[in-house]
Amino acid sequence: MYLLYLDESGNENDPDDRYFVLAGLALFERQIHYLNERLERVQEKHFPNRQPIPFHASAIRAGRKFWRRVGEEKRQAILDDVIAAITATDNRGLKLYAAAIEKDSELYGEHAVEAATEQVCKRFDTFWRGASMSAAIRSAGC
Repeated sequence: MYLLYLDESGNENDPDDRYFVLAGLALFERQIHYLNERLERVQEKHFPNRQPIPFHASAIRAGRKFWRRVGEEKRQAILDDVIAAITATDNRGLKLYAAAIEKDSELYGEHAVEAATEQVCKRFDTFWRGASMSAAIRSAGC
């Protein structure tokens, strides 16, 4: 089974944000444990013996909130380590999806969120149907 994690970028209600972006990361259920271990090692390497810290790329890059006290070079090293942790996942167990919605006078707010969600979920569904069909064919000995 694959689990789909979604995260957005941009504010669907802010007219100054031209785009609303929704990204999805689908992971095969067994991969979650290993990815979590790798991300815990990143935190332990850079912030030993601390409560879990959220690795939100935009906050890390901009030096916002917790990251304000962390120097730019260290923030970049942390981002590099987080990316390495994600990319170390078996490619067969990791799928990425994204939808970028250009907002206008008719497509903004909740409508932009719905449009992006529909696009990402359709892509995930298309992948899942193909994976399920392949598994059924393999188990039937075809």
